[in-house]
Amino acid sequence: MAKQHPADMEADRLIQIQRGLSPATRHGDIALIVICALLILSFAIGIYCIPHRDFSETENDVLQTFPRLSSTGKFLDRLWDGRFMAELKDFYTDQFPFRDKLVAAKASMELLLGKGENNAVIAAKDSYLIKRIEYSESELDQLTQNLDAVTAFREGVDLPVTFALAPRAIDVLDSYFPAVYQNDRAESVWTLIDAYAAEQPLLSLRELLRTRAAAGESVWYRTDHHWTTRGAYYAYAELAALYGYTPTPIEQFTVEIASTEFLGTTYSASGFYGTESECIEFYRWDGDDACTLEILAGDEMISSFNGFYDRSYLEKKDKYAAFLSSNNAHMRIRDTQNPDKPTLLLIKDSFAHSVVPFLAQHYNLEILDLRYYRASTVSAFLEKNQVDGVLILCGLDSLATSNLLTALPIGLT
Repeated sequence: MAKQHPADMEADRLIQIQRGLSPATRHGDIALIVICALLILSFAIGIYCIPHRDFSETENDVLQTFPRLSSTGKFLDRLWDGRFMAELKDFYTDQFPFRDKLVAAKASMELLLGKGENNAVIAAKDSYLIKRIEYSESELDQLTQNLDAVTAFREGVDLPVTFALAPRAIDVLDSYFPAVYQNDRAESVWTLIDAYAAEQPLLSLRELLRTRAAAGESVWYRTDHHWTTRGAYYAYAELAALYGYTPTPIEQFTVEIASTEFLGTTYSASGFYGTESECIEFYRWDGDDACTLEILAGDEMISSFNGFYDRSYLEKKDKYAAFLSSNNAHMRIRDTQNPDKPTLLLIKDSFAHSVVPFLAQHYNLEILDLRYYRASTVSAFLEKNQVDGVLILCGLDSLATSNLLTALPIGLT
């Protein structure tokens, strides 16, 4: 008989031990399998038992409800073309039991692993949540198209046109970055902006706000992508040099704390749900409630109120929308006590909302948001409405991710 190798003998011995123990361990293995199966089954059943939400206040996002198999008048078409299965996947993701708690736990684990961010949101110093934004080539092309549209518009109208650019949080709050954070890829977009500004008039508010933030001033919300009312004031004061008005000193405003429970869009995206809420402030001036704000659709007025603040939004998640009652295609502001103020056409995104109460000290305003305005071209609007100048004020991110301004020169000759 051939002699067995010692290693083979040891392997045989271990196999015999395993065979001897297998009856005792089999019950434990079966119990583990049953427990895991029950957990999976309970979550699968739980999705259908718990109330389904169509909107997440915490994430400030629309959630997928159970999808339909058929479109109106078509039998099972959504199943055959794949839409049902795609939406079913989103349904399971969005309606998963304990979703908010699991999202927060995942964000905490990212920090424990030393990543310093979650869902492209950086957990920075002093509880700042800063969105990491890096643009693709297509987004840089979109930015270029918007900038070129401003140039064409300025050359096509016989009015003074001012173009002011609001930066992103990541451009302003670099003094709050974690020590090892590198910002080169997010910073690269400014090469394009600086090249444009070398040839065309552009008021960039980046360095002004960056300096103020580095000095410890609260010019940006900790949990949102917008500047604070204080940051908006500095934008208003910087515009004064171009328009010739004297800005009201900041200490002359009455600061009203409108809410202490604001948690903005960056908070919603981050998963860092333990972050403390912050304040929204209104900077009030004598006579501001004599201004009327009208929201219009074409020539029809949809609603109006005195002042600049829709306080109903202070009871909702999107509290920043209290400024000017959120995004609307066309708004008009008139000072009933001083109706002869010059009229300024403001073409904007939401960054301008908190600047408007300051500008209204000096101007009546026609306000257009070209993401929603479809009543006419801007050139036709100018023919119909008498204005004394145009201010384009919007955020850099809007210009890179939407065609916000590309319709500006349409109809100009």
